[in-house]
Amino acid sequence: MSNALPQPYTDTQFTRLKRIHNALVNNALPAFKLAGEKNPNPLFDGFSERTFYNLLDTLRQLAQNQGAEIRYNQVLNRYECSKRFSLYLALFPDEKNLVSDMAAALDWVARLNEFEGLDGVFLKLEDRAGIAADSSQKAVVHYEQNPLYTGSDWLKPLYDLIRADHPALLTYTEFGREPVAYTFSPYLLKEYNNRWHIYGWAAEPKRLLNLALDRIDKLKPLPDLRRRPCDVDWSTYLTDVVGFTRIEGEPLREYRVRVWFPRAHYVLTKPLHHTQDIGQRTGEFIDFIYHLRWNRELEAALFELGPDAELLEPIDKRAAFAEKARALAGRYGW
Repeated sequence: MSNALPQPYTDTQFTRLKRIHNALVNNALPAFKLAGEKNPNPLFDGFSERTFYNLLDTLRQLAQNQGAEIRYNQVLNRYECSKRFSLYLALFPDEKNLVSDMAAALDWVARLNEFEGLDGVFLKLEDRAGIAADSSQKAVVHYEQNPLYTGSDWLKPLYDLIRADHPALLTYTEFGREPVAYTFSPYLLKEYNNRWHIYGWAAEPKRLLNLALDRIDKLKPLPDLRRRPCDVDWSTYLTDVVGFTRIEGEPLREYRVRVWFPRAHYVLTKPLHHTQDIGQRTGEFIDFIYHLRWNRELEAALFELGPDAELLEPIDKRAAFAEKARALAGRYGW
C-alpha cells in the first residue's frame, strides 16, 4: 500500500488534517461530540461531522502505513494513537531524502558558534518531517505545544500575507465584546507561551494593533491591494518587553526583583529577560535588575514566582503589584 494519498489537498483541508493529527499524536483528540451534546467540540469549529470522520479515516490509513494504530478510548472519550507517526512523511514521501539531506546539513551548521540556536530548528525539522518516525527509534525530543489551540489555523494565511505584502479584511472578537471588522495590514507574527499574536495596522482606528490569533473569526486576503507601509523596526520593537505586548506610553525603566533561594537558581539559569543583571547577592537571596517596559506578561511572570520573589522597584509598580497580591489573597479568604 502506498503512503501517499491519491488526491491533492487544498490549504483548508490540509490545515484541518494537521489540526486533527497534532491532537491525535498527543493523545488529545476528543470525540466530535459526546452523546446528548448539541454542539461539537470547539476544536472542530468549521468542521462538519462528515468532514471530521473522513479526515480521521485518512489518518487511520496513514498511521497504518507507518505501523501505528488509532483507537477510541471510551473511558476518556478521546482518540489515541499507539505511536507517533509523521503526517509530512506520509503525504510527501518523495521529499523524504531531500528533507534528510537538509536536516544533516543543518545539523552540521547548527554546531558552529556563528549559528547558535539553529540546533533547535534542526530538532524541529527532524521531528516534524518524520525522520525519526520512519525508524525503529522512539521520539526523544518533545516540544511544548497545545494541540487544542485553534489560533494556529491562521498562521499560514497571515504569514503568506506578510510575505506577499498584502492586507486583508479581518473579523475579530475580543472576549466579552462584539465582533469588529478591520482592514488590516499584517507585519509581525509573535509566539509567547504557545499563543500566537499578530501585529499590524488597522485602517480604522488608524493605529497598530496586537491581535490574538485565537480570536480571529474570519480572514479575507485583498490580493489587489498593498499593505500600508510601516517604518517600525520589528527586529527591535519587542526587545524591551517580556512577552508580546508593548503598551504605548509605558516608559523603559529599571526593575529590581528580589528572589530567595532555592528559586533564585532557576531565575539564574532561565532569566526572565535578556537584560537580566545581578545586584545584591547574599546567602539567602539575589536582587535581579532588568530594564523593561511594564506589561501584563511581566506581571504574570512575577506572580509565577509566588512568595519566592518580591518586586522592590519602581515603587509605584511595587504598590500596584502589592494591591493585586492582596486581591489574590482575598480570593482565598485572607
